[in-house]
Amino acid sequence: ERSVSRYYETSIEKPTDFHTILCYVGAANDFIAAETYAYKIVAKNEQKEADEAAKVTFSNTEAVQIRSQKYTYSQMKKDMQELEQKYSNYCEMTKIGTSVQGRAIYDFAIGNPDAEESLLVVSTLHAREYICSAVLMKELEYYLENYNGTIGGVKPANTLNKIQIHYIVMANPDGVTVSQTRHSTWKSNGRGVDLNRNFPAKHFIPGGKKGEQGYSGPKALSEPESYAVATLTRQLMKQQNLQGVVNYHAMGRIIYGDCTKGSLKKDTYKMYDIAKKITGYSKAPDSGSGKSWGGQYREYVMDLLNKPSITIEIGSSVAPCPYWQYEIEFQKNRYVVVRIANALK
Repeated sequence: ERSVSRYYETSIEKPTDFHTILCYVGAANDFIAAETYAYKIVAKNEQKEADEAAKVTFSNTEAVQIRSQKYTYSQMKKDMQELEQKYSNYCEMTKIGTSVQGRAIYDFAIGNPDAEESLLVVSTLHAREYICSAVLMKELEYYLENYNGTIGGVKPANTLNKIQIHYIVMANPDGVTVSQTRHSTWKSNGRGVDLNRNFPAKHFIPGGKKGEQGYSGPKALSEPESYAVATLTRQLMKQQNLQGVVNYHAMGRIIYGDCTKGSLKKDTYKMYDIAKKITGYSKAPDSGSGKSWGGQYREYVMDLLNKPSITIEIGSSVAPCPYWQYEIEFQKNRYVVVRIANALK
């Protein structure tokens, strides 16, 4: 319960990555669990005076700690900021839009920003499915912690040098807040539009009734949240050769990987096979490029943007999923995205 700060000064031949610096200056010191340490780092090739050293503060505990079933927007934002500070060489947090009620929507990208290719992961379009946000935040920290190691047979540093992964961890922050505070089974956004019925897929039909779920909105992309997701998707296509999209929803432990479009079959099935093998989930009934419910993001990506996409439904019970499933679903999914990225690069 005490706060501890210790300061050390050291010189290194050249600036290097955050982990290496910490290991170098901390090698002779025993770290105490759950305490915070601060170091002054002096790079010899930039040093003028010792008092100009940069100061780095870090905690040797994990940034993403899911302590309750309701993983909130505020906690996610805080965790993202801490990850960005801790692993600044490997990730970047960028605001891509603002929700109906004024909450920022973020793209959290890991890997080389100059990579020629990209993969997009979109999560929690449906409010009550916020288990997905919790699982993906744990996944992000896991990838960053092991960036220079090996994960599921993949060396992240090598893969992410060639293909950058972009995460929209919580696409519907207003709806999540409604689900967590007032209406637990709420799926829509803050003004009652079902975001996964609001994309300009070829079967989009406007209308319905505002409320918990199912209302597609007055027109496609009428909502700032769906507009932000669609805009980033198109930007990645133009600027970073988007290779595919992985969607995370809940529940059922099933994967939508059907594809009737010949040009997309190879990569769609590749993504599906990887996800199915790792998670052990079942094949979902056809929907995305087959039978349509209208206005779905996956359908928009495949039919209109001509990019491969799968949807992974995590959790074994009706959303919002119970807290005890969070760690289980993380363990089942932790290799999926990096393996898909490695296969598509």
